[in-house]
Amino acid sequence: MRARTAAGMIKSFDQVTSNWLAEVTGKDVVEFSMQTEESNWARHARILTTFSDGTRRKLWLKICSHPQSGKSEVDYYLQDYVNLPAAPLVNCYAADYEPGWGYCILLDDLSDDFQDRKVIPPTLEHGLALAESFAIMHGHYWESRPAKDPASWEPEFARLQKGAAHMEAATGRAYAERFAKLQVALTERWSNPAGMSVLHGDVNPTNVLTPKGQDKPVYFLDRQPLDGVTPYGVAVYDLAYSIAPWWNQCFRKEHEEAILRHWLETLNQSTYSWEQAQADWALSVEHCLLVPIDWCVDPTECESMRGLWGWQLENLDGSASSD
Repeated sequence: MRARTAAGMIKSFDQVTSNWLAEVTGKDVVEFSMQTEESNWARHARILTTFSDGTRRKLWLKICSHPQSGKSEVDYYLQDYVNLPAAPLVNCYAADYEPGWGYCILLDDLSDDFQDRKVIPPTLEHGLALAESFAIMHGHYWESRPAKDPASWEPEFARLQKGAAHMEAATGRAYAERFAKLQVALTERWSNPAGMSVLHGDVNPTNVLTPKGQDKPVYFLDRQPLDGVTPYGVAVYDLAYSIAPWWNQCFRKEHEEAILRHWLETLNQSTYSWEQAQADWALSVEHCLLVPIDWCVDPTECESMRGLWGWQLENLDGSASSD
């Protein structure tokens, strides 16, 4: 099931009523209770709903009141994959967006039976599940748009250049020169539309759900680009980003070929070769270097968040952050 409707913007929890829940679930609601919490980017409510037939359902309401957020996450559930039966998304009942304010989304609450992958050690089986799910989503928009204009990233490259310099100073390693080479390589690759698709863009372990005690199936959460624009680019970057900054480097290198082959076989695009997939994988893993670099743009944040970006860097480069 996918999102039923854009059933009206919910801006505060006191707007949630039995009538609204009945409208979006399609069942008569006799009572409900809520537990609320906040995160860095949103407010959340866990809603236990009781229907007139005596059944209950747990729901999760997310309210994101950031004017710059855009409607990408609403489109994720309401539009982009509604015609893709196997899309690895949590069931969504309603979603709405208001320009200049933000959006709301109502999903099934799977927290009783599922958990994110933040503290779960990686496995080959989970890597293969990630590959398969990404391939299903990437195939839906495979080479459907023109290549991105590399010039559109020039302001971002200029911003990240500062982070590379700060990270170099913090580690004593030559990341500024490496960043410059990466910029050239990405600019060249982005001029070629082959192998591109709509991306999630931020599939870190907290945005991946699996059943408790199991490595699959996977569900992807939280496509929420800060600029509100759904990313489009080299498809295998999603897979590389979901693994390379978070998995131990030795373990990743042991299994990455099998994972990449499974992605390519599931994708089943005859004009996209194994050699191109390998080249795009290698570039995408290097592209992940921009994640720790981004943490270092602000010198204060570079210091305070060193535990996170240093761990990411270690996963990408082995012991590179230990100096």
